[in-house]
Amino acid sequence: MQAQGLPLFVVDAGDLGWKSASIAPTLAGQQLEKFELQLQAYALGGIDGWTPGEGDLALGHERLQAAVQRHGTPALAANLRCEGEEIFPAGRVVERGGVRLGLVGLVEPTLLGAAGIGGCIAEPTLPAAKAAIDALGPVDAVVVLSHMSAAAEAELAPALGRPVLFVNGHERKSTPQAAALGSGSVRLASGSRGKELGFAEVHFQAGASGFQAEAGADDARKIERFTGRQQIARTKLDAAAPGSAEATQAQKQVDFYQAEIDAARKRLQAASTDQGPRHALSVQIVDLGKDVADHAATLSLVESAKTRIAAADAQAGPTAPASLGDSAWKGSVWGGSASCLSCHPTQHAQWASTPHASAWTRLVQVNRQSDQACFSCHVTGAFAEGAPATASAVPAELHAVGCEACHGPGAAHSADPAAGAIVRDPPVEVCQQCHDGKMDEGRFDLQTYRPRVLHGPAAEPAP
Repeated sequence: MQAQGLPLFVVDAGDLGWKSASIAPTLAGQQLEKFELQLQAYALGGIDGWTPGEGDLALGHERLQAAVQRHGTPALAANLRCEGEEIFPAGRVVERGGVRLGLVGLVEPTLLGAAGIGGCIAEPTLPAAKAAIDALGPVDAVVVLSHMSAAAEAELAPALGRPVLFVNGHERKSTPQAAALGSGSVRLASGSRGKELGFAEVHFQAGASGFQAEAGADDARKIERFTGRQQIARTKLDAAAPGSAEATQAQKQVDFYQAEIDAARKRLQAASTDQGPRHALSVQIVDLGKDVADHAATLSLVESAKTRIAAADAQAGPTAPASLGDSAWKGSVWGGSASCLSCHPTQHAQWASTPHASAWTRLVQVNRQSDQACFSCHVTGAFAEGAPATASAVPAELHAVGCEACHGPGAAHSADPAAGAIVRDPPVEVCQQCHDGKMDEGRFDLQTYRPRVLHGPAAEPAP
């Protein structure tokens, strides 16, 4: 966030450490290392305030507090109580270049539930927000670091009695323009997984109150564009067999476009009824892709963290024998892709030419093979019942997305093709275990991707 011609104010609104309200014990060690890494990076680059979400609290509030104190990264939470104590300040004022920015942290109570998470509960947001904002004193603008749903923000904004900038860390969607919440308040967000960075530039105007949302022509065009795409999806849905994978996929597309259309309409409505002179606000979402150069000092922190992550993986559970040939794997349902080669050479060759075959190698090349957030989509069998819970427990024959990742365990089929049935035509749900619209950044489309992995002539022995 940046005032016109002035240095940046840097903020975040949570779920740095984890993505949900619970975490498996085998994951906790790695996620703590990643959480430490992110706080280290924020301390290195400078952060003015951030608010923990339910994913951070899932690591435990004592660990959370210790990490925050260790790295000096100011966490703010006006309505968070842990073991009955206020563990973080409600807000703070940051002054830079003559601009006083008030920061307040809020966590939506329903996200933590009545029982709380990590020993913490969230109290009602409105009284806590008003008290925290009043305690800031005179400021040029108030920024709410919001770990809340969009619906909760829309309800809270007009009740605060003054315009604020909401920076959202819960919804996991980026907003390339400020969304109006009414009464001069607006909402900003830059997505999830650290894939994008949001810049908001404020141009303060004398006599103005609140902030000018940018919804307008872009939203109108978005409604028109998504209405057309939704109609195409509806046509696919009408043509698909009820209950089929194609029908499920088409329905998801219809629902997605409807949600986007509804959101754009709400922004247009709020902008049209939101009167009065406003401070000008421009937003830019920067994709942190390969064209953005790595920061050398931060990259050094990342490389050090990879070593600690690998160590945490090794400690998280038993390490399996290195090969399916070891006695510990005797009777395993898995055979490995090499066991398919003698009967299915053409199919095996086609598979070997695809990125599926080199999935594990790509992880090794960037030293991410021990990362539990990555390994399951780069090995075979990770989603099966009783599958290894850690990367170090996967035998070498199951490294990469092999034949059995799609067609199911094949040891019995290799021993007796007539007796051991496997899946000839895997359903789309198998693909979507990894190509879920988030991990693949929304690129997956069944009609586009499926032809790339289809195997050779039907004349070969059938699976």
